[in-house]
Order: sequence, then C-alpha cells, then structure tokens
Amino acid sequence: MSPVLEPVWIIGITGHRAIDEMRIGASLREALEKVKASLPTHARLEFLASIADGTDQLVLREVRRAGHRTHVVLPMHWDELKKDLDEASAERARAELDAAKSTRMAPGRQVRPECYADANTELVLASDAIIAVWDGQPARGVGGTAEVVTLARAASLPVVWIHSDSGAVEVERIDRLGGALNSELLARADELLASPGKDLTLGKGVRSGLWRTLVVGLAASVLGALASSIGSSSSSQLLPEFAWLTVMTLQLVCAVWLFLERRVISRRVAVQTWLEHRFAVEVLASTRTSAGLCDPLRPPLATLEPQWRRFAVTISTAEHAALKPEETWQQRRDRYVAERLLGGRGQAPYFQAAGGKARGEAERYARRSRIAASVLLGATIFSIAWKGTKLMMDLVDPKVLQTGPLASAMLRFLPAALPAIASAILSVEFLFDRKRRATTYPLLAGRLHTIASLLGVQSSEEASRRLVTEAERIVMTELQEWRASEERASGKSISSDAAKA
Repeated sequence: MSPVLEPVWIIGITGHRAIDEMRIGASLREALEKVKASLPTHARLEFLASIADGTDQLVLREVRRAGHRTHVVLPMHWDELKKDLDEASAERARAELDAAKSTRMAPGRQVRPECYADANTELVLASDAIIAVWDGQPARGVGGTAEVVTLARAASLPVVWIHSDSGAVEVERIDRLGGALNSELLARADELLASPGKDLTLGKGVRSGLWRTLVVGLAASVLGALASSIGSSSSSQLLPEFAWLTVMTLQLVCAVWLFLERRVISRRVAVQTWLEHRFAVEVLASTRTSAGLCDPLRPPLATLEPQWRRFAVTISTAEHAALKPEETWQQRRDRYVAERLLGGRGQAPYFQAAGGKARGEAERYARRSRIAASVLLGATIFSIAWKGTKLMMDLVDPKVLQTGPLASAMLRFLPAALPAIASAILSVEFLFDRKRRATTYPLLAGRLHTIASLLGVQSSEEASRRLVTEAERIVMTELQEWRASEERASGKSISSDAAKA
C-alpha cells in the first residue's frame, strides 16, 4: 500500500451489443474526459461492467489498455453465460474476465432474463457514475441498457450518455461525482495502520479531559449551593457578604474553567485525532483481513455510511489489488478467522472482554452518579430551605421587601442549580454508553464466534464470502455506534468533517 493513496471512483459501463465500435470509441474518450474533469487531478478511475458483446467488451478493453483496473459483474456462472455468446465473443469475454481485478456474481436465482436485471442492479449499487451507450429508447425487455439508465437516475447517480446512433455525449448530474474525499485519512493510511496502539494514549488524554469537566462541574455546583446559604442582604453585616463574594468568585473560576474545558474538549486536536485514528485503524484492519473475501467495490462501511465510501473503497481496492495470486480462498478464510475474529486482537475476544469491563464500569459510574446526585441534592435542599426561611423573614420587613429579596434569592440559587444540571448530564452520558456496551458486546461476541465456527467448516467459497461480509457488517455497525457515543460526549463529529473533506 502506498503512503498516499489515490482516491478511487468506480465507473459503471452499460450499452447495446450492436454498436459502431469506431464511432463509440471516439465518443468514449470524450466521455472519459468529462468524467475526469469533474474529479480531482489525483483521482483514480476503475471500471465495472458485464462482459457482453459490444459496449461492455469494447470499453473494458479500451480502459484496460489505458492502464485502468477493471472489474466484472456476471449475471450467471461463466459456464452458463458462455452459452449466450458465440465462439469469438466468448473468447473475448473470457480474456476480459481473466484480466479483471475482481469478479462478482449477481445475487438471485440466476434465471434468464431476471439474472440480467440482477446484474444491472449490482452495477448501479457498486458505481459512482454510469457511462451508457444508449439509443434513448424505452426498455424493450428485462435487463437491458435502458433499465440501467432508469436505475441510475432513480439512485441520482451521474450519467454520461453516449448516443449510440450519433455518438453525441450528454451528461446528467455530473456535479455530484466529486463526493467526500477523506484525503487527510488517505494520506495517513500507512501511518495509522503502523501505530494501532496510538489511539489508547490519545483516548486516555481525552478521557481525562472529560473527567475534569465532570469534577469541575460538581465543584461549581457545591460552591454555588454554599454561596446560596451564606450571608444576609443587610449592608451592616459585611463579613457574610464578603464570604459570599469569595465563594462566588471561586465558583466563577470553576464556571469559566468548565466552559473553557468543554470548549477545548470539543475542539481540541486530540479528540479529532483520536476518533479519526481509531475509526481508520478499524477500517484498515477490516479491509486488509477481509481482502479477497469481501467485495472490494462495496465494502461493508461503504454501504453503511455513504460519506466514508471514498475512503473505504480506495483502501479496499488497493488491498485487493495487492493480494497474492497464489493464495487460495481457503487460506484467506483461515487467516481471516485467526487474525480478525479469534486472534489476539480479534473482534470476538475484544467484544467479550470489553463487555465485561463495561458492565463493571457501568456499576461504578452508577454508584458515583448516585453519590454525586445525593451531594448535590442535599446541598440544594439546604440552600433552598435556608434561603426560603430567610426570604419569609425578610418579607415581614417592608424595608427588606424594597430591596428585591425574591430576585436576590433567585440570583443566589441559580448558580447552584445550573452547574448541577450540567454535571448530571455528563454523568448520564458516561453511564448510558457503558450500559449499552455491557448489554450488546456479549451478544456481538457470541455472533462472531458462531460465524468463526461456520467458516471453519465451510466448503463453499460463496458462502464464506457471505459470512465474512456479515461479520464485517456487525463490526462496522458497532464501530459506528461507538463513534457516535464518543462524538456526543466530546462534542466533536468526524462524520460531518468527512462529508466536508
């Protein structure tokens, strides 16, 4: 894997079988220029098509000669598909199939003509844009070129339309082709993968900041309650008022600290780096260990979180291209189970251990929250009782009434109540996430152990691929949940940053 990866865009190809190859070849070059003009200069194009006569074979052959990687989607198994081709076409199709970096089979019963419609759907789902050689006429059956264009338009994909009769080129929604680049993460991919433990150090720093916020908020609440119970509004009693002013000054320091700490936590580089690092390391581990078993054009993260599609597809296609050709799918399967699911850094042992740890943490946080809530409640009740009694006494004296005792009491009570609310919210954030992990992690570990057991005795390559995809979808879904909880606690969202990148 290169230190700086070129972001990959997948261009789907569809078109009629009967075409003027010379005319369409010239129009194809124009269409590719329009696509490239809409992308960064360092973008890499990879192409996905079937291997039917005409457009599919022409485009695959031309882009491969230009140095682009190609991928193939088959409507049915090759032994059955070649029955639909004559001898010369079958030979050309076989050459493109052998040259492709990956091959996928359309899901379904593989019954004609529905299997061609299934392949069209796969083509659209895996592509960032579609180049179509089309006569502009409505579909005349199931699984044709017009159907692909209809699907692409329904999915709001950019479409570059080459008129099959005239060779004229039109574009639709080409401005949507750019998308999120995640360029900073792509540039640091090797660095992130080389230091998988870095997130632990970063995480400790972030956690200490969050704990400081909780402790300072608690201190501000107690000081506010103490201030509410001190002194008199009478100018003849200066000592209590001086004590009140001193305590309120300390509480102001805590309040400013609390405000700045939350602001720093939400904006500090450490939080962003930690979340990005942890998330990217998991994505890299997923794509590296599942390469050759998961679809490189539709890795689980790309289907779960569209704004991360560019990063996931780029890493996945690079890992897939770097596979050792002599390695069998059984060896990849066994390596996946050993490294990704059950090994020392495997996901199943991690979920099992993290679930048990989260259960203990949830119990401790609940106990601390109860203690903090009791302290705050006691201080607040004492403050209300003291100030309420004083207020009732002051109401008897008209002179005191003229000084606004109600406003004075509220001003002294609110500093105690507001920090208490902030501290309680922080406690609940910590508590809820730990309870979520304590409940879900053992279930995830059990599911991954089951998948590992099934893979260990699996004799079907296609079934193994489905199981690996299911395992990665489980892990990626939980990774999303984890990141969302950390973003809520820290106030920092890398999802929105990725979408803007």
